[in-house]
Amino acid sequence: MNKDQIYQLAGRPHFGEGIAGVREWDYLFNFTGPDGDYVCQFKILFDRNMDARSFFWKPENCSQEQEATRYERILQGDILFDHDSSVLTEKGREQLMIV
Repeated sequence: MNKDQIYQLAGRPHFGEGIAGVREWDYLFNFTGPDGDYVCQFKILFDRNMDARSFFWKPENCSQEQEATRYERILQGDILFDHDSSVLTEKGREQLMIV
């Protein structure tokens, strides 16, 4: 994924490094688990072409928590995006909202 695609999914990075030319984006996420609320940092590192290449959770147990609570759902790709587009279609949004 490139920066534009990640920006569409996760929004602006949560720290003030800026967007253009920066090779690291950081996000903070608040989660609720069986032991209460907790905060995780998610770091994305970009290569020189500004494509995302490395992803890190801090603390490390955040990645394990997310895998344990992840849902799997099979969706038809032809309804999620128009041809050659990274923007969700209206039908795609509806399908993702159904859980």
